Amino acid sequence: MRHRYRPDRESCVQVRRDMRAFLDRCEVDADAAEDALLIANELACNAVDHAHTPFSLTATLSPGSLRIELTDGSSEAPRLQPHDTTAERGRGLQMVEHLSSRWSFRRNGSGKTVVADVVLPAMTVPA
Repeated sequence: MRHRYRPDRESCVQVRRDMRAFLDRCEVDADAAEDALLIANELACNAVDHAHTPFSLTATLSPGSLRIELTDGSSEAPRLQPHDTTAERGRGLQMVEHLSSRWSFRRNGSGKTVVADVVLPAMTVPA
């Protein structure tokens, strides 16, 4: 799955819809699908809040894993905030770190791509 989005809040809603449809179509385990939806939503909201540029979201299934990649037009590195129970915001990447088996980012031109991998239970990857 690959879609492009505008840098606005409605795009975060559309990311969840598009990911849900993709994960349902691919019959991804319900718990893993929820983790993937939370990760995709957080990455999309970060792009809207911080990059302020159009962005693309790609989800790729392979045996045992789902890779979520979000590419935006900001070269600013995502910053994992220290744990603070009193903070109103800033926990998103902590959630991504907790729900994914690993996450990273790479700069590309004037933008970046944030990558998160989700481990999936045994399943058949559709052709």
